[in-house]
Amino acid sequence: MRRKRRQPRMMSVRPTFNPRRISGKSLETQSHLNSPRDERLLALELGLIQGTVSAVEASVPLASLRVHHPQTLHRVRASLREEPSLHAAITRRVLTGASVRHVYRDESGALVMYDDYAAYLVALELGHEMVDVSILEANAS
Repeated sequence: MRRKRRQPRMMSVRPTFNPRRISGKSLETQSHLNSPRDERLLALELGLIQGTVSAVEASVPLASLRVHHPQTLHRVRASLREEPSLHAAITRRVLTGASVRHVYRDESGALVMYDDYAAYLVALELGHEMVDVSILEANAS
């Protein structure tokens, strides 16, 4: 009697990632590096969509703006140095006055910019003193 040769089986690879093993807390604390999660910003953006927050257009001194996330500002600064074509495109946009930054007031009342860091850096570099912004504020109901 002849024995059948045993065929090799395909090995199945088991994934090492098991979402059930990750605690809920670690999922909540993970966020994208370029857009840090901030409940205040989420509430402002959601309020803008729902109509409970208004955007007031104003011209403010560029030097008076604070930056929401300094680490992102440093990464953008490095990107502008590494990519001259990006820098040139943003320079053209800033010179034509097409850039408007969204800002909010922090607890102290200071204006804090949270988007378009590249245009902010180029405007500083070009020596702009005033800048157009949209100030997000809750509507008085």
